[in-house]
Amino acid sequence: MCNAETKLKTRDEREKKRKGKKKEKKAKKLKQKCVNEVDGEKKRRGEGEKMDGNGENR
Repeated sequence: MCNAETKLKTRDEREKKRKGKKKEKKAKKLKQKCVNEVDGEKKRRGEGEKMDGNGENR
């Protein structure tokens, strides 16, 4: 019985971690959206300046 209890506990902890990571990813995406809005215009991927390998505009 003891083993089953510990398994449950670790599963709960894993789920909590996963939910935390999901929230972090969402926050990261929102931050990215804000960066992509330049001068009130939203830039879609594939539009505007191309990026080279370093992530800088050519």
